[in-house]
Amino acid sequence: QDGYQSNSRNAIWLNKVTQGATLFGAAIAWVAVKYSSLEAVIVFDALTFILNGAILYFLPITIAPSVSTFKVSAFAKFKDLYGTNRWAATLDALLVFSVMGASSFSARLAGADESWMPLFVVSYGLAVWLSGFVERIQFIQQQRHLFWIVLGVSLALLGQFKEASVAVWIVCFVKDIAFWLIFHRITAHIQNDTPKEQIAAVTFARNAQVISIFAIGEIAV
Repeated sequence: QDGYQSNSRNAIWLNKVTQGATLFGAAIAWVAVKYSSLEAVIVFDALTFILNGAILYFLPITIAPSVSTFKVSAFAKFKDLYGTNRWAATLDALLVFSVMGASSFSARLAGADESWMPLFVVSYGLAVWLSGFVERIQFIQQQRHLFWIVLGVSLALLGQFKEASVAVWIVCFVKDIAFWLIFHRITAHIQNDTPKEQIAAVTFARNAQVISIFAIGEIAV
């Protein structure tokens, strides 16, 4: 139990410093869209993406002499992911599957009012941060199925709206909170059950699984 609690805290902070950063980026994007144009924001985002990629590409990589390196196949990495905790890995895929295409759907809801698009991303980023605090509440920690129900109901409600509004944003925010509470817990279980020597391979396989499902959803929608 102590190991899970420790990994839970680490998982929450990992998600905060990675996905939580979208909160600040989206807030800046909202101001830019409001006082500039969506096209300008897209061009700026593309340029910074290329610049960051170039910086990472030219950064020197140093491997300590005492560290042995060996190649592991993608199949072996996925085998490690599903071998350490099959249920957590399966639930992880199902969770991401449930919200695949959400970004494209939000863009459709925004319609002609482009300023709603970054506001939906603000909801996503804000939920990452707030869900970490919500998870500390004793009542919340005892719930296992509640957030799956909340996630399903919120997705069903979103399907009834045809355009963006404050009500849509609130439902979207509730959906994001439920998603991140579940995602935090799955992350903690995977980290807790994965041997230290397999953590890199498992992380690679999990990220590949999540990104692939998200990408397919955005293309399909």
